[in-house]
Amino acid sequence: ELALYPEITTEETLMYFGRLYQMERHVIEERISFLISFLDIPDKTKEIKHLSGGQQRRVSFAAALIHKPPLLILDEPTVGVDPLLRKSIWKHLQKLAMTDAITIIITTHYVEEARQANFVGLMRDGRLLAETNPEVLINQYNVLTLEDVFLKLCVKDSEAIEANSLGEVNSFEEEPVWVKRRTYHTKYNTVTSINSKHYETALLNNATEARIDISRDDTCISRIKNAGNRMSALINKNFVRLKRNIPFVFFQVFIPAFQVIVFCLCVGGEPYNIPMAVVNSETDFLGKSSAFLESISSYTIRQNNFTNLSLAIDSVKRGENWGVLHIGPEFTLSLINRYLEGIMADNATIENSTIKVYLDMTNQQITATLYTRILEGFLKFSRSTLIQYGWSSAIASPPVKLENPIYGTLDPNFTEFMAPGMILGITYMMAVGLTAMSVIIEKKEGLLEGRKLVYQGFFEVSF
Repeated sequence: ELALYPEITTEETLMYFGRLYQMERHVIEERISFLISFLDIPDKTKEIKHLSGGQQRRVSFAAALIHKPPLLILDEPTVGVDPLLRKSIWKHLQKLAMTDAITIIITTHYVEEARQANFVGLMRDGRLLAETNPEVLINQYNVLTLEDVFLKLCVKDSEAIEANSLGEVNSFEEEPVWVKRRTYHTKYNTVTSINSKHYETALLNNATEARIDISRDDTCISRIKNAGNRMSALINKNFVRLKRNIPFVFFQVFIPAFQVIVFCLCVGGEPYNIPMAVVNSETDFLGKSSAFLESISSYTIRQNNFTNLSLAIDSVKRGENWGVLHIGPEFTLSLINRYLEGIMADNATIENSTIKVYLDMTNQQITATLYTRILEGFLKFSRSTLIQYGWSSAIASPPVKLENPIYGTLDPNFTEFMAPGMILGITYMMAVGLTAMSVIIEKKEGLLEGRKLVYQGFFEVSF
């Protein structure tokens, strides 16, 4: 209803609306000084939310008068003000209409104060009962006040409705209300805008030109300049609101940071204590299969021993383990022969020295971790075994060697990979949510419609 920002002061509110209407700063300051004194606003440095209801209505009224619009529509402007101020407001409105050629439309439930208008329309239940000069109505119905006129019109209207409901339409004749036509003579003043285009302004009853002239320039440079000025006013208003709304700033700045911290702590770390079924079919106590199993990281993989491959696979199907590691009965001997024979090794030797891994591939991160740790464990086991036999441990190294990376590390993690996207996603969603909330709040309070009236573009309104 009031269309005011509660976090900013009276002076800042009037300055904001003045800048939106492209007024010069010194003109805005003069208008602010006059309106604050005229409307008896106690403290221009007090925030709107700390003012009383009547004072807030006066500030809203001042915002409507700041630029002297050619058409002024007021909804009960004198509600909640004392009689002296009400009289001053009506006197000022009459002056605006007479001297500045401003058309003023007022709605009020104080019938008698409407007597000060040049033209009055009396309505009941959405129907216009009469529309003419107040004095004409008073003389026509031979009463002393406009309230008495309204009372008579309401009584006649009720009688007409009752007669219609009883089927007495033909026997009841409503006395016509004569509306006097008024003719207004205008003269035209030619005004030259900045880009030398001429346009004419009509002045009612040969009145003088309005003192505040907001010239219109349709050049591209002027439109960009005006948009920049309005954007500057919007940015300044937003910064002031943020500065005086600490919880909102905390929510906007620290909540995204908190979400990123929680994400980095809870998501992307290396899995540990992953259950895995192990089937070691080698029965030779001197075999190296046990040494290989000990080389696998016990922090990452928790080994559960099974005697049968089918039972181990069934445990994976039941969700008890994430995979099966199977070692054949002739693993150690076949592995030694594989190293010794090299390219001469037969298929049986290669098959018996192969460690078979069956994984549950439904979780990519756990699968990749298991596979990586098993390979690292085998490489560690191979090097230590070669050293025990007096051979070079480099034999077990693959022919491809990763040197120091140009960027990053040799041991990256999932958190580092996901963090940039997560930060961008949270920032975007917070911005979208806060923007939507601001638009909804401003639309609910009537502020968005008020800004559209200043001919702001879509980008300015969205900003």
